[in-house]
Amino acid sequence: MINNLISQDERYLFAEGTWLKAYEKLGAHPAEIDGQKGYTFAVWAPMARSVRVLGDFNGWDMNSLNIIKAETGFPGRPITIFESITPTIVGLPG
Repeated sequence: MINNLISQDERYLFAEGTWLKAYEKLGAHPAEIDGQKGYTFAVWAPMARSVRVLGDFNGWDMNSLNIIKAETGFPGRPITIFESITPTIVGLPG
């Protein structure tokens, strides 16, 4: 389970504009979480209601991945980040 792919401290720094290593978590990255190999996926999408990751690796199925919407930040500066882990994708390193 990936409840905290991006920590509350990192979310706060992102909202503040001072998170200097956002590139380490945002985007897609090879990872292993709870023994499950795959890719983490996180994207800042402030106006999105939902985010989907589609491709040959999941048969273009819009509902195959659990993309979690996490709204955070601080008063007057809310942010929305969507995050998930996908299974290992054939043909990609990981």
